[in-house]
Amino acid sequence: MRLLRLLSIVAAALLIAIAPAMADNEASGTGQYTIQSTQPPSVDAIAIYDSSDTNTVNSLDPTGVYWIHIDISDAETLDDIKEIKIQFFYDYLTGNIGVGNPPSSTSSSDYIILKYTRTPGSGGGGSWEFVNENDESQGTTYGTWQILDKVDPSDWTAVSGTFKVKIKVGKVAHEAPNDDAPFADWDIKATARDSGNNQGSNQASGYGMSWYGEIAIASDDQNFDFGTVQLGVSRDTLDTPSEGYLDIYVVSNGKYDVNTKATDSGGNEAKWYKQGSTTVYATIVESPPGDGEMLLEVDTDNNHLFGVTSVGANRYLTWIDDATGPTSDGNAADGDGASYNAYLLLTLGSSGLQPGTYVGKVFFQVTNNA
Repeated sequence: MRLLRLLSIVAAALLIAIAPAMADNEASGTGQYTIQSTQPPSVDAIAIYDSSDTNTVNSLDPTGVYWIHIDISDAETLDDIKEIKIQFFYDYLTGNIGVGNPPSSTSSSDYIILKYTRTPGSGGGGSWEFVNENDESQGTTYGTWQILDKVDPSDWTAVSGTFKVKIKVGKVAHEAPNDDAPFADWDIKATARDSGNNQGSNQASGYGMSWYGEIAIASDDQNFDFGTVQLGVSRDTLDTPSEGYLDIYVVSNGKYDVNTKATDSGGNEAKWYKQGSTTVYATIVESPPGDGEMLLEVDTDNNHLFGVTSVGANRYLTWIDDATGPTSDGNAADGDGASYNAYLLLTLGSSGLQPGTYVGKVFFQVTNNA
């Protein structure tokens, strides 16, 4: 009996020894799939507001500041929006009766593109920049156009909202309407794209652009000198600057005139006073001078037999008539835009002027050729 009991204990021990140890009998991995967006977004409205973002406008000023509003809806929420493009361009063909086609390439005078990008599904906002026709970034400044600020929708889970971008209009944004295109306007197209590259668009037309012009004399030409002259001199040229002319620069977005006038140093009278005196002066005239008088003329080149015009006696007279615009973009004070050589010429009467140095001003003005 003891032997049988012992064999039973040994057998049980063997069974326990050869039973397999329990281990994890299942494993898992995490998978996912995405249903691509199939509902295209909709651009419901486009509007341009003033700098205070209070009132809508239908005419813009170069160098003016404005807010562009793009109202967008998306059934899959605004968080699905990936990109917005705004094409803003000068249209002289269809006028304000419809939306035309933008030019083939961007330019600061006729065609700009604003692009907004964000990461769809991120619940966060994006950024605006200028791009060219090849979708290449131009940064937040393009010519004298600028992107100044933006406002994103406050709720990305909403199915509709407004995207805003604040811009400063460039100086040479083409005047519209103008003499050559009396029905010209600026048109705008906005396109929204979602995560599935579905897109919707809208457009508006009839925006005017007012005339703009600025003018400057090169900084090193703002003090000029005819040197020592004799009474009765005719069309004496400048000694300083040594080139014999002043560099004049114009930036404008349309046709323009350049006008000139001469005054005393205070800009008040048609006189150049003898330096140090308040009573001795040469009277400025606009025709051949007599005793005690002086005539200033201006020419665009060094051939003074033709194309010479009088400088106005304390009133502006036209020097450059009906110049073509827009000019190139930039700042006239920096030498940008259209350039002109102003050859100043001095003629004096044969008597009536005391010896001494006579001092005064010459003004240049750019105006709308309307």
